Amino acid sequence: MLDALDRRPRTEHELRRLCAGRGIPEDVVEQVLARLRPTGLVDDAAYAAAWVESRADAKGLGTRRLTAELTRRGIPADVVLGAVEARSADDDLATARAMARGRLSGMRGLPAPTRARRLLGLLQRRGFPPDVCHQVVREMVLDQHPDLHPDLNPNWHPD
Repeated sequence: MLDALDRRPRTEHELRRLCAGRGIPEDVVEQVLARLRPTGLVDDAAYAAAWVESRADAKGLGTRRLTAELTRRGIPADVVLGAVEARSADDDLATARAMARGRLSGMRGLPAPTRARRLLGLLQRRGFPPDVCHQVVREMVLDQHPDLHPDLNPNWHPD
């Protein structure tokens, strides 16, 4: 277990799975985890906070996607909620804007409706809340093209 922790931080869930795969009895695993928790070597809350900070900035992920990834890693729901709530709506908006700026530069030759539709899809897949997605698309594409239909329906095409 210490070898696994030496390589990178792990969640309790990951350590339990690792030990179960090696045939270590559950009661022994629980005793070891109980001794490791006070040392800070196993701390799901610290893991979740660090995960949210690094993934949001490095990968440009929104709170919905971060929540899903932490849940998939076996972090308890209350710990996930605490880590994700530490990020403000302004943080999500700033991350989404940065992501959009980078992606829009590669879409210069495309018509505005196509850029809006693709950008909206990208932001949604990255896990940003709908209001953040719509605000960023509105700011970066639609406000610069007032002749476009204001509806952000991805299936809408001007004809």
